[in-house]
Order: sequence, then structure tokens, then C-alpha cells
Amino acid sequence: MIGPMLGAQPAGLRIEVARGEGANNNAMTNAGNRLVVRVMDSSGPVAGALVVFTAPESGASVQFAGSGSLGQAASDESGVAVSPRFLPVGENGPVEIQAMATKAGAFGNAVIHQMNLGLRERELREAEVDIVELEAKAAGPPGGRSLRLRVRVEAGGNRPLPSARVAIALRKIAKSGKTEDLWRTAMVADGQGEAECSVARPGGNLRLEFVAEVESGGRRATRYFEPR
Repeated sequence: MIGPMLGAQPAGLRIEVARGEGANNNAMTNAGNRLVVRVMDSSGPVAGALVVFTAPESGASVQFAGSGSLGQAASDESGVAVSPRFLPVGENGPVEIQAMATKAGAFGNAVIHQMNLGLRERELREAEVDIVELEAKAAGPPGGRSLRLRVRVEAGGNRPLPSARVAIALRKIAKSGKTEDLWRTAMVADGQGEAECSVARPGGNLRLEFVAEVESGGRRATRYFEPR
């Protein structure tokens, strides 16, 4: 006698790594890399899949903008998902980043291999100057299209860095992971190492990021922030 048939199980997903496999993460360039993957199943590209990128908790690793060792993205209609921007942290050496895609009970995994370089050199440089905070809040009347930006800059030992020049750009992120500047502005930090200004907020459903660059006495630092 043949028992009752079980319900059909969801087909598995497959992750293809389009960008990031074998990449070098050079901390000295502050490149702010991204991972680009494509989620597929037996029928082709899968839209609307949640892709979670997980970096090691210790040792050689990477840190995703605003979310630590975990980064998330959703696949578009062509199955492409682009990770948040990330920077190398921890130690120099090989890094394995796990990518897991899920949708409607189906899942797939991939491992992305990279290499961290230049971290010791970056630590020495950033002991001198660092961008420790950026806030972007709505300003003006409700429903307006204005953002108030505030940054705080420090030198070594958590000391405020007055008179530092800070440049901030808002960039649009394309599906391919490429970026395009929408606007750029410059400010000078006050005696507390803080600077702020109001800027226009673009309309539409765009994926955006801020890049902040500080320069003081030949010392430089760069940070990436994704608007909340």
C-alpha cells in the first residue's frame, strides 16, 4: 500500500556571485566595497528574495554600513541583490563571507572569499583623525524635502578636531552597485569638532548613501553611511 503523498517541497535557490569573489579589501584605500549576487532557481532569476551576508565575528572580517557583521539586501526583478557598502575590520588575512538567500521556504547558500589588507596601516592613520558620527534628519515642515546633516570629527584620544574641512556627498546606488553623486557639500568643524548644514533631499524611491571625507593638516579619513 502506498501512503499519502507529501506536499511538494519548494525548489532550492542558487546564488551566483557577480562581484566580490577573490577581491582584496585594502583598508588604506577606503574603497567601501559591495557584494553583488544573483539569486536563481530552476526557472531563472528570483525577485524579492532576502539575501543575508554574514561576516566572521572575529579575526579577519568586514563591517557593513550601519549593521556590523550582518548585511541584508533584496533581489530585484533580475535576481540581483547588492550588499550594503562594507569596510575591512579586525585583522589582515583571508575572509569568508556567507551569503544566504531565502524566499517562500526555499533557500540557497554561497561562500564569498576575500582578503583583508592594510588594516595596521589604517589603524595608525585613523589614530590621528576620524569621522565618528553622521546624522541625517528631516528638517523643515512635515513632508518637506530637506535634510539636516551633522557630523562630528575627532583626533586621537577622542579629542574634538576643530576647523577640519568635511565634505559630504549623497550618492545614488544603481542595481549594479555603481554609484552616482547627486550632490556634494562642504563644511568646516567648529571648536567641538562638529559641523552641520541643510541640504535638499531627492524625491523618488532611490537607494542612497552618504560618503563623508575629512581633511586636516594633511590627515584624511573617509566614512560611508546609509540613510535610515
